[in-house]
Parts: sequence; C-alpha cells; structure tokens
Amino acid sequence: MFTALWLGGFWQGWQWNNPSIPFIDTVVALEPVWMVRFLSGIIIFSGIVLFMFNILSTAIDGGKSSAAVPARS
Repeated sequence: MFTALWLGGFWQGWQWNNPSIPFIDTVVALEPVWMVRFLSGIIIFSGIVLFMFNILSTAIDGGKSSAAVPARS
C-alpha cells in the first residue's frame, strides 16, 4: 500500500506540473492507484476483524485449550 501511495503521489504531482493536462485527466489517471488502495484496505480490515475474533474467542474461552492434555504423575 505504501508503494501505491508513493507512486500515485509522484504520478499526480508530475501531471500537475504540466499545465497542458486538465485536472480531471489527473483524477482519471489515478484510478488504478485507488483500486490498489481499496484492495489493500480490504485486506487490512479483514486482518483487524480476524484479530478481534481471535481476542474475543480467547476472552470468552478463558484461555482454555480445546484439547486437554492429561497431566503426567
């Protein structure tokens, strides 16, 4: 995601420095960068949801293991 943002900013700044390119063309040219940002955001959000699920599952279960190992004496 960092690379997409960096390249998108560089690309947009390069286009803004050229007065012959209309502003709306710079917006349309960045559509692929926005798609990468969107997909990256979905992946990051999915990771956060899975993290919350894991934390809640652990808190509700009380940290008990699902497979009890008998103690050796």
